[in-house]
Amino acid sequence: MNDELSSVSLAPYVDILHRHRLSFVCTLAVGLLLTVMAVVVLPNVYLSTTLVTIEPQEVPAQYVSAGVTNHIQDRLKILGEKVLSRTQLERIIQQFNLYPERRAKHAATEQLVNYMRGRVDLEVTKEDENAGGGSFELSFEYTDPVIAQQVTGELADGFIAEDRRGRTQQAAATTAFLNDRLANARTKLDAKAGEIKNFKDRYQGSLPQDLQVNLQTLSALQNRLQTANEAQMALDERRAQVGREMADARNVTITSPAGGAAPVSPEVLKAIGLADGKPFYTVDFPYLWGRLREDNSIVWGAGLADPAPSGRLEDVRIDSGDPARMFASLERRIRGLHPALGDARFTHRWGGPILFRENWSPVFDRHPASRDALIIGAFAGHGVALSSYLGAWAAEIFLGRRDLPEWGRI
Repeated sequence: MNDELSSVSLAPYVDILHRHRLSFVCTLAVGLLLTVMAVVVLPNVYLSTTLVTIEPQEVPAQYVSAGVTNHIQDRLKILGEKVLSRTQLERIIQQFNLYPERRAKHAATEQLVNYMRGRVDLEVTKEDENAGGGSFELSFEYTDPVIAQQVTGELADGFIAEDRRGRTQQAAATTAFLNDRLANARTKLDAKAGEIKNFKDRYQGSLPQDLQVNLQTLSALQNRLQTANEAQMALDERRAQVGREMADARNVTITSPAGGAAPVSPEVLKAIGLADGKPFYTVDFPYLWGRLREDNSIVWGAGLADPAPSGRLEDVRIDSGDPARMFASLERRIRGLHPALGDARFTHRWGGPILFRENWSPVFDRHPASRDALIIGAFAGHGVALSSYLGAWAAEIFLGRRDLPEWGRI
């Protein structure tokens, strides 16, 4: 067998290739030609991917059941139905001027939306079924790498906004539930306190033969009262904790990012509709507002940034963490508003606190030191609209045509 193996030669195979060399060369040439044509004709497609992390619910299940599903697959499906809806995708297509060739051929809006939805991919990368958290990758394909990255960021912002909205609703429902539990516990506690008082007033010292039984009953009632007091204290503490969690979910203690762009030419101002110099704000979420300065530079602002872990406004940094991401999203959004803003240069970035009252209503009242002065403020982030509206209302008050509202009292 060793002699047979050692006699194997490549000569037959070389002879086959030599006899069929024309067929071999033609096949190779055709394959190479098809490959080159595919590379030249087919457009380049770029894939932009971002990782989105979903934090688990922080309210323990023993207090209230989760208002948001713990399975990230189900949760992602619910969020995807909202973010990838026809309305949202149509807005993104118009905002970033996607698929101009198909739109030039008068493709139906439904076809464009379905085409874009087919190029968005959601893949779960990590799932924690017990805690309800996890992460997923969001990908989008497009022929322009910059636009692909911008659209991916816009879609990711949409998922984050929808998730935050769901958490806000959950926190509000949890607070209402705990308030109801607290009210019931207080009612029961007051009833037990009344029973103990009546018992003492009726039986104390009146039945000597039942003294031991009465003392045992009183001790049992006192133990129940102490248990109820401890339960109320626990509910009060839990209520305060959920209140803090709800405040975090609603961004009650927040800063509002803003930025200044370098001066632009009158032609650019005319192209983007700001030639008249009027301040503006958009109706889509999050609101984008802006105004033109005397040197033709533009001040922009949008969104809410979470507070620093310490809770101190002085510890908020705009060059890292959530504020930095907010600024990056804001600048992408501005550059995507109009082709003339594609090369916009931002020279300044800053943020400021937003004032909220407990009832979320603005302050609108007379100054304590002078009835000829009005105080207007605490707009909860809606100052662009409310300052104009309430300013006109204030003018009518001074003219004696309107009265101050009850909700604005200090």
